[in-house]
Amino acid sequence: MKLRALASMALATCLATTVQAVPLSIGDAIKIDFSAAGNGDGGSVADWNVITNGNTIGTGSVLRHNGGTVDGVSISFTNLVANNFNNDGASGNWPGTAGDPYYIPAADDIYFHGSGNDLAVTFSGLNPNLDYNVRVYSMINNNGGAVERFVVSDGVGTQVVQNTRGTRFNAPTLEAGGTVFQGVKLDVNGQLVVSVQDVSSPFYPLNAIVIEAVKAADSAKLWSVDIAGGPTNNGFGDAVAQNKIGYEPNFGDGNLWNHYFVKAFDNSSPAPAPLLNLFDSAGNGSSVNFQILGNVQGWTGDGAQGADPLLRDYLFLDAGQSADQVAWEITGLEPGGIYELYAYGGATRSINLFIDQTGEAAIFGAAGHLFENILVDGSGRISGIAGDGPVGGEQNWSGFQLRQVGAVPEPATMSLLALASVVMLRRRRLA
Repeated sequence: MKLRALASMALATCLATTVQAVPLSIGDAIKIDFSAAGNGDGGSVADWNVITNGNTIGTGSVLRHNGGTVDGVSISFTNLVANNFNNDGASGNWPGTAGDPYYIPAADDIYFHGSGNDLAVTFSGLNPNLDYNVRVYSMINNNGGAVERFVVSDGVGTQVVQNTRGTRFNAPTLEAGGTVFQGVKLDVNGQLVVSVQDVSSPFYPLNAIVIEAVKAADSAKLWSVDIAGGPTNNGFGDAVAQNKIGYEPNFGDGNLWNHYFVKAFDNSSPAPAPLLNLFDSAGNGSSVNFQILGNVQGWTGDGAQGADPLLRDYLFLDAGQSADQVAWEITGLEPGGIYELYAYGGATRSINLFIDQTGEAAIFGAAGHLFENILVDGSGRISGIAGDGPVGGEQNWSGFQLRQVGAVPEPATMSLLALASVVMLRRRRLA
């Protein structure tokens, strides 16, 4: 009898385990569909959290993308207006639906807020060791000039986007429409809050919200530098260079950028002063420094270079009074640490960049290039050459991001670093 009882208990435990909710982990997503009115329009809503009039989805009931439930997570809604859900038959489906990783026609039904108080959606119980990408779908092709503002909590601050309905609906992707918020951290209460604010009409639309769990960025190990002419123009380009701020897609982080100014276009080309004690992406000071070791000039940007404040202004080589090539260095790093460098050319021209420590050279433009596995030498330095090479003509360098990705090696490896540094420098000089 005891054996039978134990077997029954074991079976019950196994059954309970099979239906138990699982904590949120990297790669998981939670999807909210506002309104059930269009659930038959295409695609399955079996793994969508469909909202009609409720104000809370309790712990253990939150559905996970691709099946199952999420352990410990709850979703609450503040100022959700009852009965403001419909299929919005007067508006066609968003053209970007087919190419989106989550969105389906069944989620294209809609909630119209219609209240003087802002709607807020609060996710509680999320994993604090992860970051999150937040995708907000507000898609309607009526009243295309109406403006809404979307605010997502991000640590002690927020990420904010304000644009028109036409901008969002006519964009081919959600990213192009501006309502993807990446690298979001939980707030001081351990929550993630998405709110929508009316700017020109209280009847703002909301179709869906998706949050994705991603690996947390180590903001204390990332430094971002925007290189520009200026800060004033000396008669050429924009009056003042534009400073890059906010998120970038390559490392999924970079909320704070350091701004390195080289003298704007005139009849001289002095070597710019070093940029000392770079802030990391969380705003903490550091021992990291950046310097150009040669005579260069910079451009403050203009409309021909586009709208991106990182790419539209830059230092230039092989033009004006600038040298054909210059040496550069980043100092104050951990000796023996392993780093990645993501560098950016200009909006319309490329740069040839060489890394002493790896011997790698690459030519790239606005899309940038990732230099991997850079082993810092014994003096805590990464160095190289910018410009010259087979490019021909003017070259532009808009900035870079540096991230430490590996620990300091063992002492036996450290003893080889000084020798490796000497060998790489000799190779560069003989090239």
